[in-house]
Amino acid sequence: MEMEGGALEWSRDHYAEFELDKMALLCVTQRREQDPNYRGKSIPAPRPSVSTRGHWIESTTSYKFLGIIVDQELLFREQAANVMAKGTKYILACRRMSKVMKGVKGRLMKKLYEVVVIPKMLYGINVLGTDLIGKGKGKKDNGWGSLLHRLLAEFNIDPRNMEKIEPLRHYPKWQPDVIIDAKDDTEDVCLYSDGSGLEGGIGGAAKKTLRFHLGKVTEHTVYEGEFVGMILAMELLKGE
Repeated sequence: MEMEGGALEWSRDHYAEFELDKMALLCVTQRREQDPNYRGKSIPAPRPSVSTRGHWIESTTSYKFLGIIVDQELLFREQAANVMAKGTKYILACRRMSKVMKGVKGRLMKKLYEVVVIPKMLYGINVLGTDLIGKGKGKKDNGWGSLLHRLLAEFNIDPRNMEKIEPLRHYPKWQPDVIIDAKDDTEDVCLYSDGSGLEGGIGGAAKKTLRFHLGKVTEHTVYEGEFVGMILAMELLKGE
């Protein structure tokens, strides 16, 4: 935070000061130590607090991040309990709404359950669904593990072969280095290009009018279609 080129310096340069009162500290480790009060029992290793700009930040045992409760030992028991409580609440609500006499029709309730309840209950399942992919039914039978790395192993996916798309970021005061120099307004040429996926295919287009179909969506991405659209726009510009 405080080192040269660190987060605090970045925040000053970008006029985006951090709210230190809202910062949380989560020290993640499963290391344990002997409990001084009970022989033969262990307790989680102590977590230190940190200070920045004179503001002390105490370590917490868990913190909610992007809808997932992350705990200090990465056991996700709090998240599992939260999901169970949320699921129970939704199920009871569905039951109340689907009464025989004045309730929602069965097919409509089924649709509501599928598009609302199930996604809510299964959010973060890659963290919690530890026994969905394994071949056994328990820990002794190698039945644990649907974390992301276990999913890759189970489906024989090599992450080195996966396409990686880096985000494009610019400083807020960034200016393009392309200079547009037209003699007068009548000589301006406006080009419009785009790429998209539709009905299982990927393509690019430029007005007016060039189109190119790359192929199936399983073999190409919309990003490729965007680039093809730019190339088609350049072809139109050559004609001008």
